[in-house]
Amino acid sequence: MNKYSLFAIVFLALFGYLGVWQWTVCRVYVPPGEMLVLTSRFGEENPDTENLRVVDEGKRGIQKQVLGEGRYFVNPLLYEYRRAPVIHIGNDEIGVIRSQTGLPPEDRLQFLVEPAEDIYARKGVWRNVLTPGSWRYNPDAFQVEVLKAVKILPGFVGCVTAMSGQPPAPGKLARRGQSGVQEHVLQPGVYYANPKAVRIDSVEIGYREFSPTEAVTFFSKDGFNIQLEVTVVWGLKPGSVPSVIMHFGNVDEIVHKVIAPQVESICRIEGSKYGAKELLEGDSREQFQEKFRQLLTKVCEEKQITVRLGLVRSIDVPMDIRQPIQMARIAVEERRTKEEQ
Repeated sequence: MNKYSLFAIVFLALFGYLGVWQWTVCRVYVPPGEMLVLTSRFGEENPDTENLRVVDEGKRGIQKQVLGEGRYFVNPLLYEYRRAPVIHIGNDEIGVIRSQTGLPPEDRLQFLVEPAEDIYARKGVWRNVLTPGSWRYNPDAFQVEVLKAVKILPGFVGCVTAMSGQPPAPGKLARRGQSGVQEHVLQPGVYYANPKAVRIDSVEIGYREFSPTEAVTFFSKDGFNIQLEVTVVWGLKPGSVPSVIMHFGNVDEIVHKVIAPQVESICRIEGSKYGAKELLEGDSREQFQEKFRQLLTKVCEEKQITVRLGLVRSIDVPMDIRQPIQMARIAVEERRTKEEQ
């Protein structure tokens, strides 16, 4: 065999390997927005198939490393492969990661794990979340749940409740690292917080109005049935929100547990100290109004609720006592008119 024949054989072998085998059989193209997951057919056995779902290079099984977009040459005799979509997190979204590979957490009561340098080391939900962008995480090792980020609008604050950590002292707000309602609040903005780690309640601050749908009824000192219509303007300051949420659960419960019961109680107790006629007269009526406002303000301040206005809008007394008073006032006004004329 001369050198030309040997050269031709080598050329044909290279052409067959590169042109036919590599470019026809082994060539794999990964388009944008996808990744390639490889499974090795050969290599060392997986030492812990129960906990390790993916393996390092050189071992048999699903490979940890995934390949991004581009052209690759994958020998089908050595590897199986499949394409998977890249994880995309939008501008107002987060990605909560659950690792399915690695050893269980050292503390079984701690359901959140801190991703170590080797992200495949521990099973569990990561405390950190994925922020907006595109991410390539092996779908056989990690589950990613895409959720909406927390958005706190102007006029609101975020009340933070931590799900994990040591509990604070009874009746106290939690500090950083402790579980429970945190003593700090979040200002308006977008927060990429893990809902498995913290709950953020958006609470409106400022003032709101409460007017009972039914009149407050009680008996006056002289035994007449009195009906009052009341309006209360109350609100929360940012610093008082955590304490209020800890004690009452949410803002709506403030009306049911504090404002409405106190309005009814104060009106009945203080109103029963006056006669029906006194509740209609100017000085005694103003005295009752001021007493109502002071007592309601004091009770609410003790619970870190601010009362801006406590107003008795109308006092309805029986006609048999109201009519003579009205007629007497009309007579007085008529006499004054005649004197002026």
